[in-house]
Amino acid sequence: MGCALLRAGLEVRNRARGSQQQLDAQSVRLKLVADRANTFHSVQAILAYSDSAMRRAWTAAPLWFARLPAAELPGIDSLPLADASGPTAQYVPVAGGSSKAEVLLNIRELLKPGAKLYLERVIFHEGVPGHHLQITLQQRSSTTALNRVLWSASFVEGWAVYASNLADEMRLYSSEASRFPLVEGMVDDGLTFIVQSGLHAHGWSRRAAIGTMRQYSSDPVTDIEQQVDYFIAAPGHALAYPVGAREIDRLRRQAMLQLNARFDVRRFHDAVLADGPVPLATLRRTVAQWISQEKALTRDTSHRR
Repeated sequence: MGCALLRAGLEVRNRARGSQQQLDAQSVRLKLVADRANTFHSVQAILAYSDSAMRRAWTAAPLWFARLPAAELPGIDSLPLADASGPTAQYVPVAGGSSKAEVLLNIRELLKPGAKLYLERVIFHEGVPGHHLQITLQQRSSTTALNRVLWSASFVEGWAVYASNLADEMRLYSSEASRFPLVEGMVDDGLTFIVQSGLHAHGWSRRAAIGTMRQYSSDPVTDIEQQVDYFIAAPGHALAYPVGAREIDRLRRQAMLQLNARFDVRRFHDAVLADGPVPLATLRRTVAQWISQEKALTRDTSHRR
């Protein structure tokens, strides 16, 4: 699976490169990073850009989701005590005495050259249509207390990755430059499968893992080293992101194939999110039941005519 996904990502990368075919991926990234338009120059600019992206997503959401939370959009603030080893952003749901969810941003990292390239994808992952939409609906649903505690990482993180890709379908990305991480994400997903397998099943050394990543990834060496150390420290965890996203995408294609013109993407998304962060095997059963219900609903409508 990893090799096939990597090949597909490399093909998409080559098509997206367009007139820059003579440049390798790292050169393309360096060129984008060097463009001052892709760098934030103040904290206020970061917060305003993030808020604008979130509001665009919320405005477009009714075309893609039939059921939306009544809760207001999350606030956007800085992540306290964040450093280079911390995440770019973190979603904090409403809990305890808090009255509003938040997306907290690693301002220190986002003020670095080229960080603007990645922020929209991060906002769509952490906010709408990603974690904020999924978790807020979960909090207001009839899912069991057990589901709220023992959640599936493949579902939660898979949904967020699927959502950041869905944002491209929703035409939420504001520029071709901001779509750069989407393309590179496909390559990174393939590398995640390959390198994790190499490290934990085939005895690869840290050096071999870094060498493989450097051969294909557009990321700087320091980021690659940090990523490999994460793979070593948390075996398999990074796979939750591409595995979950690919499964949701596969279920969507399956539903489209079986329902044809009767397929409604809004109702599909509602079905996926209806039961909270369930294991992927449970999600498969849920979607299969939903497809059967949609077929039955269509038959009933036809009979009434």
